Amino acid sequence: MSTLRMSAVDVAAPYLFDSLSDRERLYQLYDLLHLAHLRDFDRALSYAGLSTDPLVACWRLLDVGCGQGLHLADTLERYPLIQALGLDRDPEAIRAARTSFSSIRDLHVLLHDIQQPLPRWVAPAVPGSGFDIAQMLNTVSHMPDARSPLLNVAHAVRPGGVLLVVDPVAPWIEHPDPSVARLGRAVEDGWRRFGTHAAGDRHLELLERAGFEVLESRARERELGGDSDEGQRLLALSIAEAASLRRALVEAAGVISHDELDLHLGRLQAEQPPRQAGALRTRVTIARRPG
Repeated sequence: MSTLRMSAVDVAAPYLFDSLSDRERLYQLYDLLHLAHLRDFDRALSYAGLSTDPLVACWRLLDVGCGQGLHLADTLERYPLIQALGLDRDPEAIRAARTSFSSIRDLHVLLHDIQQPLPRWVAPAVPGSGFDIAQMLNTVSHMPDARSPLLNVAHAVRPGGVLLVVDPVAPWIEHPDPSVARLGRAVEDGWRRFGTHAAGDRHLELLERAGFEVLESRARERELGGDSDEGQRLLALSIAEAASLRRALVEAAGVISHDELDLHLGRLQAEQPPRQAGALRTRVTIARRPG
């Protein structure tokens, strides 16, 4: 984790907005959420009967929707003998992952849309099936139809292997500040047009339809805003994310106008960050492919 933490941007200012690039926001979000993910991931390993001893662990990991490879690289730092493959349909994300982590042995990334089955061989010594564990972190929610992607993941995981899935639920964001609440609703309304809205609420249905057996499914609520530094950073990143989605929300989805978006963003920029506490909600589910 030390390599990734050194790469993360440490911003002391309470509000970030346009002061951060997309890449920097990803690193900040990773820094806020990765400890919880490590706990979830280790629970998934235990369900699959996989070793958590870095000296002997040699299982195969599939990360669907890996983005720029932050979680993949972190996992390989913890377990240097494993083989890890990341998939993403965004060419820029794959290029960034290959550039940032080219020195990490046995980390492979592939430009691939999981709506299509994996090739038989996807990387050196990594087959297109037989993965011991897979993860989809906020990935199902970005797919208009999650059925074929989850079926393809099921075919890629060996019998007895597990899948860790994390997605937002509805309402994803709740906050007493009217501008924060309005931006959160706009993002959710846009989600209904482009992805699987509230995918976390549908984990049981979607995973069982793909042939998985759900082992555990837990709601997770994180403080959004409030008095803690973590809550304020998460709120700032959530607002910055809404600002970065301007074209999608205004022009493609039509769920908010340019003027209204500017009104709420301008108000939040001009005033002190809201000190009220809200909530950001997700669901964490671990499922197994039956043997």
